[in-house]
Amino acid sequence: MSFRIKNIVLFLCVLLTFYPVSAFSEKNQEKIKEESLTKINNNISCSNWAKPEVTKAIEKGLVPNEMRKDYTNPITREEFCILIINMLNTVNSDIIEFRENNNIFYDDTDNDAVVSASGLGIVSGVGNNKFNPNGNITRQEASRMLYMTSTLGKRNLKINTYLSEKIREMNNNTIMPHIFRDGYKIQNWAQESINYCYMYGIMQGSDNNLFNVDGTYSREQAYVTILRLYNLYKNGEISIPNINYIYKKKEAKNGGEIWGYINEKNEWVIAPDSFDYPVYNAGEFEGNYAIVDMGSACGLKAINQKGEIVFGGYRHGTKFGDIASFENSDGTINLNTKDIIGEESWLTGLQSGVGETLAAIRDRNTKLYGYYDTEGNLIIAKKYEEAYPFCNGKAIVKEKGKYKLIDRFGSTITDFNINLNIGEFISEAIGDIILIKKKGEYQDEFCYILRIGKGVLVKNDAKNNISAEIMTNGNILIKNENITPKYIIYNIDK
Repeated sequence: MSFRIKNIVLFLCVLLTFYPVSAFSEKNQEKIKEESLTKINNNISCSNWAKPEVTKAIEKGLVPNEMRKDYTNPITREEFCILIINMLNTVNSDIIEFRENNNIFYDDTDNDAVVSASGLGIVSGVGNNKFNPNGNITRQEASRMLYMTSTLGKRNLKINTYLSEKIREMNNNTIMPHIFRDGYKIQNWAQESINYCYMYGIMQGSDNNLFNVDGTYSREQAYVTILRLYNLYKNGEISIPNINYIYKKKEAKNGGEIWGYINEKNEWVIAPDSFDYPVYNAGEFEGNYAIVDMGSACGLKAINQKGEIVFGGYRHGTKFGDIASFENSDGTINLNTKDIIGEESWLTGLQSGVGETLAAIRDRNTKLYGYYDTEGNLIIAKKYEEAYPFCNGKAIVKEKGKYKLIDRFGSTITDFNINLNIGEFISEAIGDIILIKKKGEYQDEFCYILRIGKGVLVKNDAKNNISAEIMTNGNILIKNENITPKYIIYNIDK
C-alpha cells in the first residue's frame, strides 16, 4: 500500500472516530430532506396561503404524483376518495382491510379508492347505483367526508383499537358550534361535520367569517385538510381555533366567584379584575360579544372580546350572536351598528335550535316577525304574525292567518291547520314541534305535543300527571309523576 493511500485511510479512521456514521447519515438525510422540500416548493404553483402545507403534504406522500398539478381547480369526488384512502394507507395500511361492506359496486366507476371509501362509510353514491366520480364537491360535502374519516373509530371497533392510542376522540359535549355568517345555509346533515372539522382545525372559514357552504372544494384546499387530518391520525395533534372559554376564579375580597375569559392556551384574554365592577356571571362569546352580570350595581352588560363594555345596564336580557335585547331598553339592538332592529324581546328570548343561525324578531311598528342572522342582517322578511325558533332547518310561522312550516330561506315546506279546543293555545314551538297548553285557574296545564306531519307525540290525560318541554335540539323532556325515573327524554327521530 502506497504512502498516500495509507494517509487517506488513516485520515478516514480518525474522522470516523470523531464523527460517527450515524451523524453523517442524519446530516445527509436532513440535507436531502431540505433539498427535496425546496425542489417541491419551487415546483408548486398553488396559492401562497396553501403552499407551506401543500409542500408538507407532498413531502409526506399524501398527494399522488398525478395530482400534483392544477392546484386551484376543483377536486372531483373520485380524486378526494383517492386522497383519503392514500392518507389512511400512509397511516396504517391495515385500516382499509377493516371495511365492513365489501359488496359495493357502481355502474360509473370501479376505482378501488371509491369502493374502499364507500365500504368504510366515508362516502356514498348519488343514487341509481351511480357515484358521479367526476362531479365536484362542495365544502360542506368535504367536511362530511373528513368527519367520517376522522371518526372511523366510533363506528368500527377494529379501527378503534388502533385509533384509541392515537387520537383523542371529541365527545358531543366538547363540540361548541361556531357561528358562521352563512351558517343558515348549512344543511342539517353537515352541521355536526362542520362543527367538528372547525373545532379540530381541519377546516376553517374565510377571513370574513364565511364558510362558503356550497362553494367548490379545490385541490389545494383538499391537500391542506388531508395533511391536517393526517397529523390528527398520526400524531394526535389537535389545532383548536382561538375560541374564548369561560373560566371561573375565586377572589377572597369578593367572598365568592368572579369571572373572566381565557383562550385555548389557558391564557387570560379578559382577566377577572379587568372591570371596574366584579363579574358574577358570564355568558359565552357567540359572535363578537358576550353578556356579563355585574350585579345590582351595574346590571347586565354586553362586552366585546377586548373586555370593553358596548351596551347594557339592565336587569334582564338575552343575546343571539351579535344581537341583544334587554329589559326596559329601546328594543332589540345590533351590537355591531348599535341600530334598533326590533322591539324588546328579552322575555321571549332570541333563540333557535342547536346549530341554527336565525332568530325571529318582531318589528316595533308593523308588529310582524322576520328572521335575522347572528350578525344582525335581515335574512327572511318581516311578514309573519307569529314566528317560532328554527330547529333542524325548519320553523313554524303564521302568515295572513295561516300556519306553515318554512325552511331557512323562507320557502314553504308545507301548510297545515291547528285545531285547538276551547282554552288551548300554542305555548311554544321549535322546528316542526308544537307544545299545546290550556289556560288554568292558577297555572296553565300541559295538553299535548304535536309534530307537523306526524301527529301527537306526547299527551296528558286524566290518568297521568305529565308535563313536558321542548329542548333546543328538538327532543322532548317529559316529567311523569307516576313513574321512576320521573324524567325521560323523548327522541323525536326514533
